[in-house]
Amino acid sequence: MEARVYVCDSAKIQDLKKIVEADPYQKDSFATQGYILKGGDALGMDTKKMYLYIKAEMDFFKMAEEKLKGIVERAKKEDEEKIVKSIEDEQNSAASGFGSMFG
Repeated sequence: MEARVYVCDSAKIQDLKKIVEADPYQKDSFATQGYILKGGDALGMDTKKMYLYIKAEMDFFKMAEEKLKGIVERAKKEDEEKIVKSIEDEQNSAASGFGSMFG
């Protein structure tokens, strides 16, 4: 699996949400694959942009990028690495915190 980050301008956020929230129970939907949508302020990035994190197989990215064409662009490599690390660290912290509750 690969993790990728895409950037969306504030003017296109509603279009992005419409696509990622569509058909949540379909096999190849964004919802079943899993995605995280965060504002730039939460990531220490451009506050006027939203960032879409997806961790998936290559086949999913081909379909996703076709659906998202004209709405998002892939984040610059250094920004993508920073955001992926931030989100994955956050997920790992949450998982270990939840695990310690039931220890």
